[in-house]
Amino acid sequence: MIKTHLLPIAAMVGIAFNMPAYADTVEATDNQAEATEVETVTVKGKRQGQVTTERKTREDIDNEMIRDTRDLVRYSTDVGISDNGRHLKGFAMRGVEGNRVGVSVDGVSLPDSEENTLYARYGNFNSSRLSIDPELVRTIDIVKGADSFEAGSGALGGNVNYRTLEVRDIVDPEQKFGALLRTGYATKNREWTHTAGAGFVGDSIDAIVLYSHRYGHQLKSRGEGNIYRGSESQHPDPAEHKNHSFLTKFAYQITPEHRL
Repeated sequence: MIKTHLLPIAAMVGIAFNMPAYADTVEATDNQAEATEVETVTVKGKRQGQVTTERKTREDIDNEMIRDTRDLVRYSTDVGISDNGRHLKGFAMRGVEGNRVGVSVDGVSLPDSEENTLYARYGNFNSSRLSIDPELVRTIDIVKGADSFEAGSGALGGNVNYRTLEVRDIVDPEQKFGALLRTGYATKNREWTHTAGAGFVGDSIDAIVLYSHRYGHQLKSRGEGNIYRGSESQHPDPAEHKNHSFLTKFAYQITPEHRL
């Protein structure tokens, strides 16, 4: 009967001897943490873009004369355009196209296009993917490959993000007012482009208003023979297009840390 009480007594004695050692360890750790405490260190650096990301700046857009989606990927060997049907269907990356390649404007994803296909003798007619006029854009990021963190779910092939112009893009530093006026002409489809805008920067309020107008015809081709409608024609069907694009931004600096 005496042996049955030895184990609890031995356990209590062992715990009693271990408790001071545990307290000493905690006290030593606290002293060491206080000795190594330093002030806050702030590190500033420039974010490096991914290898699979291609950026087009406003200067690139002007130098490469990017007027539409085809011109945007003209020098990108691994990015194409899906143009089945009457209009552009969007981008083609990594073996997928259409809604599997995300398109966003200022970080907001554009809605997916819906297919309501009507077949004809020489092709099919369907809706095109939404796009934005390059005249209203400051940068374009082409991300190749799936990136759910930046583009969200569903963008399996990649993502194309347009960043629109800001008020300081047309208003010079230390100035409050600025204006933009330019025009252009493309011989490939006899297209005229007219862009006008104005911006204001105040102490707590800034605003920008832009308008772009395009009108032109179908792309020229080197086809031979008579011009007629049908699947055997070597010429594109006659077409005309007129596009009106508007961009308006208004911002209010509530406090130095908050901007609406």
